[in-house]
Amino acid sequence: MTYDLQTLLLIEVDTMAVLANMVCGVLIWRNRREVADRSRIILLLIMLTTLPFIGKVASLMMTGLDNRFVEVLPVVPTMSAPLTVVLMMLYAVEVMRPNWLRWRHFLALFTLLALIPVLSVLFKGQFTVLHSSTELWQHIGEPNVLLRLVFDIATLLLCLSLLWLPYKWQESSASRRWVITYVCFIFAIGALFHTWTLTLWMPVHIVHNLMPSLFAIFYTWYELHERVLPVPIEEAEKTAPTVIAPSDNLWQRISDVLHDEQLWRNPDLSLDMLCECVGSNKNYVTQCFRQNADTTFSDYVNRLRIDYMAEELKAHPFQSHKELYFRAGFRSKTAAFTNFKKYKQVSPSEFLSTLQQENTDKTARSDAS
Repeated sequence: MTYDLQTLLLIEVDTMAVLANMVCGVLIWRNRREVADRSRIILLLIMLTTLPFIGKVASLMMTGLDNRFVEVLPVVPTMSAPLTVVLMMLYAVEVMRPNWLRWRHFLALFTLLALIPVLSVLFKGQFTVLHSSTELWQHIGEPNVLLRLVFDIATLLLCLSLLWLPYKWQESSASRRWVITYVCFIFAIGALFHTWTLTLWMPVHIVHNLMPSLFAIFYTWYELHERVLPVPIEEAEKTAPTVIAPSDNLWQRISDVLHDEQLWRNPDLSLDMLCECVGSNKNYVTQCFRQNADTTFSDYVNRLRIDYMAEELKAHPFQSHKELYFRAGFRSKTAAFTNFKKYKQVSPSEFLSTLQQENTDKTARSDAS
């Protein structure tokens, strides 16, 4: 069969999307076997959502680009889009708050999905087929068309709902920045999908099919090479920093928050957050660090984390570095490694080797005496 350029491009893009999502899904699934949550189950379900792409590629190869792929607000993709969004959200929830999901949360998320069969029965499966934006406006008042538009809007709102999920940094292997980036990716994918279904612009369709592949590749790289997997933090039990009562000594208030509350463990700690806790502004707090510690806020916090790591390595040299990075307030291996080398002039492994050599020399001198 001879394919035109548009059909051939769609086949290649969809095939790449299937391969990228399946391969990346398997890699992340294998990597998260160390984590005691339900993210692996959710990953399997996400991988199953690639099956329609496989069917679409097969159909394109057999029949070419027919009318089924040039329909405005197509019924099945529009009604099933929330399922993919919900599954991607569930994975992010498990990363942010392991085992937080309860039955009531599942019911809330899947309420929209439960409406799909109900509404299909209500309309007796009779949905107006629309082949252009002009036809969409001609039938805009029909309940079945309005229903699909509502599903479009609801899907996009679902993407943003992650931003309001209660976040607990003591358990999460993701920083708040990770969450925001993840939400932006999901929202972009959803926006491109709905733009395509409303306009039938082929460039938008191609970019939409490429976006999930880029999303999968980026987060697989992050998962395998950057993310520090969560472990319990027994010393820091509070989910939010305590605001210290006002006093005349700003540096004392800063020290109380950072040391007594161990706020330096929070990977999302910022100068704004610290200012709010001590009841001051950026200029005063920044100046206070300069006068009392002769350094900056970020340098001071990172030094606390690295000093903690060094003491822990001295006390427990054979512990997992990943777990230690997490307890110290890092969610990225690269950030932990880079800062350790910056402040100790050696890597964690080299630091341990030096400690072992010092212990060996000390033992030898003791035996000699």
